[in-house]
Amino acid sequence: MGTQGGTATGRPAAGSGQYGVVLAELYRALKALTFYPEGHPQRAEVLARAHAALRGSLWGHELAFVIGKSGFTTSEGGAFVEPTAMTQALARELFIRRVKRLTILPDLGAADLSLFITLLATDYRDIHEAGGMEALMTQLGLTTIWVNEMDLDEIRRKRAVVELARAAAVHDRAPEEAKSTAEEVAARGEAPEEGREAGGPPEEGRLEAEAIIDRMERETSDDRYRELARLLSTRCAELCDRGEFERILWVLISLHRQAKSEAASIARRGYALLAFEKAAGGPMLPFLVGRLEARGEEREPLVDLFREIGAPAVALLVERLTLAESRNARKLIIEALVAIGAEAGGLLAEHLADSRWYVVRNAAVILGEIGDPASVGPLRACLVHADARVRRETLRSLVKIGGEQAEEAVIGLLSAEDELTKRHAVISLGLLKSRRAVEPLCALIERRDPFKQSLALKRDAIQALGRIGDRRAVPYLLRLLEHRPWFGRRRWDDIQMAVVASLAQIGDPAALDLLNVLTMQGGMLAVASADAAEDIRRRRESVND
Repeated sequence: MGTQGGTATGRPAAGSGQYGVVLAELYRALKALTFYPEGHPQRAEVLARAHAALRGSLWGHELAFVIGKSGFTTSEGGAFVEPTAMTQALARELFIRRVKRLTILPDLGAADLSLFITLLATDYRDIHEAGGMEALMTQLGLTTIWVNEMDLDEIRRKRAVVELARAAAVHDRAPEEAKSTAEEVAARGEAPEEGREAGGPPEEGRLEAEAIIDRMERETSDDRYRELARLLSTRCAELCDRGEFERILWVLISLHRQAKSEAASIARRGYALLAFEKAAGGPMLPFLVGRLEARGEEREPLVDLFREIGAPAVALLVERLTLAESRNARKLIIEALVAIGAEAGGLLAEHLADSRWYVVRNAAVILGEIGDPASVGPLRACLVHADARVRRETLRSLVKIGGEQAEEAVIGLLSAEDELTKRHAVISLGLLKSRRAVEPLCALIERRDPFKQSLALKRDAIQALGRIGDRRAVPYLLRLLEHRPWFGRRRWDDIQMAVVASLAQIGDPAALDLLNVLTMQGGMLAVASADAAEDIRRRRESVND
């Protein structure tokens, strides 16, 4: 069965956020089923997205989720799910239907997922009266989703029984009749009639978008809020057809505020987000990008809107980034892409191979600001870019992202032929506080340099070792401090001053004997050695206390 990270099943380990994203798609599909009327194309689109997300996480193995009162849990081999508002809301819908364990098989079918979500959209009291989720799912013939079953062998046995019963039923009843029966069992309650505008009294059909959003703000019933949100989606589509984008912008800002209101119920926030997604798409997107480039007073609200729109806006923003003429416009587009975050990473990574150096540089800068570790691989190739400006920004981005992969990429530059590139790499490793770089940096400071041509690089390496603070560097630093060159002593004094400062940062008492000796010899190095020794003693005393 699936376990945290999937290691028990041989599946590659997943990040803590992966399953949360997948289950959020499942929750969106559930909300779409209650928000959009039967036959609406958005229902099929959201269901397809949820199905694709789940299949992408299965990796050819089953996936198990364990549900508790407060959300998903890792007990009994459940996959780890980062708690969010959406995952907790989905867990609640499952829990009140007495689903304590959810198992999804690798050949998850779209029809099974659709029927399962339909059951989740059915009133939980009707579910219990009809015999519970297990009984209804068996009646409907679901074979790739199972609830409250821990044993995989038992699931396979029950699946074989269901498939045999379904095959036998095909001979006894026409497919359309079977489908109709399934829908009657699963769908209790009436969906709005096709073509009828949602909303109670007839006069609401004549309300303008601004009046609808105002009523939504004051509405106390979640069901009525949903109907108003449907009506608002219709009005926004009409405004879009007429090119009245300014009015839609005002609606989007209001919807976003309502969707983020902590005082609102989870259901209400979900309805607001669905209406927001519908109104922000299509021709509205280019308008929003244009307003962003214009840098109006609503800059901050616009960036918030793009953060919510997410992936659908990325391609257009990246395209505009390459065409924008003013620095301010580029800055604002970059800010919007950073706000979108990891969803923008894939398309930005593609632009790292662009022939225009400034496009590559901008993409590298944004990926660094986003800070997604998945960007390290694509960025690594830019460390050897022909343009120095690209190499410099790539290094900065790797430092911002951090992690083992970023460290390894920068360590690899220590063998570069270009001295300036090596110095940038050394400084970056110090900023990363990379313990993996201690040995390569120690080897660098010990490298023979009889003509003192690499003193600047050595000084940078010494300072980097001080920032890292690893005691493994102390013997190498002490040897430098004891060394007396035949010539270039003035420049070597600078190196020894850097060594003393780094020893103080590391704070290893093993350096005290030599520092005490240097203190007695006079000069600037003696003063620096005395200060360093005092810092080390003070640190040792504070640890002992």
